[in-house]
Amino acid sequence: MRYKYRGIVKCKICGREFEPWSGNQVCCSKECAKENNRRSVRARALALKDENKDSQKQAEPSAKKPSIAEIERMANAAGKTYGKYVLEHGL
Repeated sequence: MRYKYRGIVKCKICGREFEPWSGNQVCCSKECAKENNRRSVRARALALKDENKDSQKQAEPSAKKPSIAEIERMANAAGKTYGKYVLEHGL
């Protein structure tokens, strides 16, 4: 299958104009392709690191949750069973 001819394009790394020999080629040389790969790997690693930081922040408890005994007391005060109280309040 032949690629669609795009004509002259600019290199993503150095900005030099070149004629691509492949349909998805964005770099003019092997050196620029290696640099492009290095940058994209670094960007993915940083994005993954940030994503992991966000998930760790969510995993940390933000406030102390009431104990089962406290929840039971609150449910009794509200005139409900423990199960119904927990379902309604998302505890």
